[in-house]
Amino acid sequence: MNAWHAIAAACRAGHDALRAALADPAAAQVARLQDILAANAASATGRRHGFAAMRGWDDYRAAVTVSGYADLAAELERMAAGGCGGLTSAPAVACEVTSGSGGAAKRVPYTAAGLAAFRRAIEPWLFDLVRSRPRVADGRAYWAISPVGRRASRAAPGAPLGSGDDSLYLGPALAPLFAQLLAAPATLGQMSDVAAWRYHLLRHLLHAEDLGFISVWSPTFLLLLFETIVREGDRLAYDVEHGTFSWPTVDAAAPPVRFEPRPRRARTLRRALAAGHLDATNLWPRLDTVSCWTHAGAAQFVGDLERYLPGVHLQGKGLLATEAAVSVPLEEFAYPVLALHSACYEFIDGAGASRLAHQLEVGARYRVVVTTDSGLYRYDLADTVLVRGFAARTPMLEFVGRAGLIGDLCGEKLAEDFAAIALRGLNGFAMLARDPERTNAYVLLLDAREYDDRAAERAALLVEHRLHGNPHYAYARRLGQLGGLAAVRVHDPLAGLVARGLDRGARLGDIKPTALDPSTDWREYFTVVPSQDERTEPARAARRAEGVTP
Repeated sequence: MNAWHAIAAACRAGHDALRAALADPAAAQVARLQDILAANAASATGRRHGFAAMRGWDDYRAAVTVSGYADLAAELERMAAGGCGGLTSAPAVACEVTSGSGGAAKRVPYTAAGLAAFRRAIEPWLFDLVRSRPRVADGRAYWAISPVGRRASRAAPGAPLGSGDDSLYLGPALAPLFAQLLAAPATLGQMSDVAAWRYHLLRHLLHAEDLGFISVWSPTFLLLLFETIVREGDRLAYDVEHGTFSWPTVDAAAPPVRFEPRPRRARTLRRALAAGHLDATNLWPRLDTVSCWTHAGAAQFVGDLERYLPGVHLQGKGLLATEAAVSVPLEEFAYPVLALHSACYEFIDGAGASRLAHQLEVGARYRVVVTTDSGLYRYDLADTVLVRGFAARTPMLEFVGRAGLIGDLCGEKLAEDFAAIALRGLNGFAMLARDPERTNAYVLLLDAREYDDRAAERAALLVEHRLHGNPHYAYARRLGQLGGLAAVRVHDPLAGLVARGLDRGARLGDIKPTALDPSTDWREYFTVVPSQDERTEPARAARRAEGVTP
């Protein structure tokens, strides 16, 4: 039995339990709620709200109000620093840092029970993956978990998440098995120099000819790797051929490594680069499946990834927020299913009413509220999901955007999920942002490699037409309160996206492409390509000054 099959065996019980629960989500969720309330009844929060006397959802929702991070920040900080008894009866064993829509860092502590709840979402997925995509078991894996580009956050009572000790996520049974499969050492995640880390990672991956599975969060993570192969192809080929490492900077956190010379592998890389467009399956012919986000803002990059990886199965991830796992992909279903055993879930409809999993309607959108083992009670994730159907009686969910990410310059109330629909079909990177030069207008940021000036203008007209589907936007435009959408071509937008994400405290692998960014700081990170008119007018002015007829 190889490590993949051992992982499947260890995860089978979790898969079977979820699969059986799909027929009765109401019962599964009531049981989860009672477990969480009983475990934390002795905490200060539990005593204040009377957890011990609660008999179900009605009691719970009547006593506890929906809250956001700001409402709990002080208590979460105390918990992350080692305080016990406030939100939970058990102490935090680890803490993660994430960034919100506005970039403010949030510290999210976990109890041991909270980490186990995450694993109850991971286990069904892993068993299903090996069963449904058996070829992944023939090779090694690249699994992007650890943070890169920032320091991991430490919880006083325990180890930090994402510092190479991924057993905190995977658990003591799965972590050693995954260690046997990794195509690159987990300790690479301790590096802070992103460019050096990316080159280190590629050196390892290029040696892993048997790579069969990749798990990342954003597709942009992989696209930047492929772009680095193209840009640094000659250097990489030389180093692969000679067993050297010629990257000019050295990160003190980089793990020491010796590479064997691989002349044949270097020839394969050079042939792949000479083809004009990189087909990464020539480098990794056994690559069967890539797991990444494919919905909401990530959807615009799926086509680019498919061009690099023709024939490779792209599996959309479920909704796994830092605070809680919400849904899990199973191959037999078209969309991820609610992770019934990981947390308790409520869904806020358009009228503000709370619905439970068995009360949802196909085609409706809801805002997700979770209750977790780690002390988040009726916590508003600010994520919007669309119900795509049912697996037995359990909803299948598509993540469609951040509910709290709203553009509202003059009452137009643009939401990210609506913006994502308006950007569908555009090539490569596309994002709506506030225009820093016009206080009442938006710009459409586009990849300059995909669009020339005229194509960018046509794209802006198309998106503008779609935005008029929002009556508030259309009304603001008719009144002249809102200016027209302007196209802005930017150079290497993925690099800008990553730089901004790292500055905001996000992990490299977690940086999310968004369809809408209501901030104006994008100019600090994205390099604007001047339009043809902007390029020619200074030249004409210079010629006129010299007495030369334009």
